[in-house]
Amino acid sequence: MTITLASPLTLLRTSRYASPGDPAEILPEVYGDFSSGGLAGPIPARLINKAGFVYAAAAHAVGSIANVYDGEVEKTIGVDVAVSVSNNYESQGVIATLDFVAQPVGPVSWRGTGKQSGGVTVTNPVTQLEDLLSTRGGAVAADYETAALELARATASTKGYQTAWVVADDRPVAEWLSEWMLNVMGSWHKHGDGRLCLWVDDGNWPLPEDIVAHVVARRDCVDGDDGVTMTGSERDLVNALNVHYLYSWTLGQPSSRITSEEDLISKNAHGESRKGVTLKGHRRTADVTTWATVLFERQAYRRRVEGAVLRFTTTGAKLLHATIGDSIGFSWPWGPVREEGNDYVNEILRIIGLRHDVGGSGQTEVTAVDLGGYLTSDTYFDADDGGSLGDGYFNADDFYGAGRDLAVRV
Repeated sequence: MTITLASPLTLLRTSRYASPGDPAEILPEVYGDFSSGGLAGPIPARLINKAGFVYAAAAHAVGSIANVYDGEVEKTIGVDVAVSVSNNYESQGVIATLDFVAQPVGPVSWRGTGKQSGGVTVTNPVTQLEDLLSTRGGAVAADYETAALELARATASTKGYQTAWVVADDRPVAEWLSEWMLNVMGSWHKHGDGRLCLWVDDGNWPLPEDIVAHVVARRDCVDGDDGVTMTGSERDLVNALNVHYLYSWTLGQPSSRITSEEDLISKNAHGESRKGVTLKGHRRTADVTTWATVLFERQAYRRRVEGAVLRFTTTGAKLLHATIGDSIGFSWPWGPVREEGNDYVNEILRIIGLRHDVGGSGQTEVTAVDLGGYLTSDTYFDADDGGSLGDGYFNADDFYGAGRDLAVRV
């Protein structure tokens, strides 16, 4: 892997220019659309020529610079300040610049659109992140699990997410990954072969064909039914949100808050459990609503077992092909009784932690979260008993055999 997750990105600094203000300041990497919303200019500019009053608006060319501010005062473009969306300033590479007639007295900031691709502003969060890691982290295509990357990109697009970011600090790559993926209800992990896997939760239930394995505790787990632990806590319950968004990277704080996102079913069942979150990458209320809808689907505890975390170890090579983010069917009769008296059978779990012992026992330590749904079928057959109706536990022959009629239930 060419990118080092524990190290900061290699960001450009004002010291590359002849007469900067503070030579340690970082030129901002700007992604997305900052044209509207929030206070004054959400994107800070950096002084790169003290004598000429020239500021770097971004460390690269941008799509547009619509408004420029000196403190909270908007300056007139073409009169008070000349703007350039693409300027090979001092032959140090193309950046975006603000060239003032007189020295500004307050922090300089602006609004507009960031990096472009083919003349269009890059707004897909996964594409933005991939570009950042490539240009400032040294990542190459081989650093990614390609199928996961493309699925994450497609899911972000399908959900309609359009994020906006300013990258201008020395935090480690891993921290940027975590915050970026948080804003799309996603996650990341390092694959066993060292490649980077990105995942975006679409909020939907896995299709039956998306279930990568069926695990029966008494048959497939170390110590059988006794080897499974299940934990859940009301501190993880979320059914109402205070979402801070429209982040100003100039002021270092969000500019607005939404308090109307709620899950009424969960509130009626459990009472209100309100949590606060700051989504720095979001500037549109539609994106906040999309994010909150997925969160409630996973953590509002509408169903008895939803959100619970299970830990177990499978024997042999049962899950050697699985990875984080995969969904499995899990049967554990000793588990809690579901709604309407249903046993804990064929429950859908999403793997969130995995450790393979490929060199020894072949066992796999698994941490998984219960999605709240389960698999059911009225017509599947069980190869173990010669084609008679199944006993309630799926195995590979049941699942892949002819005549299956599986469905997801909640």
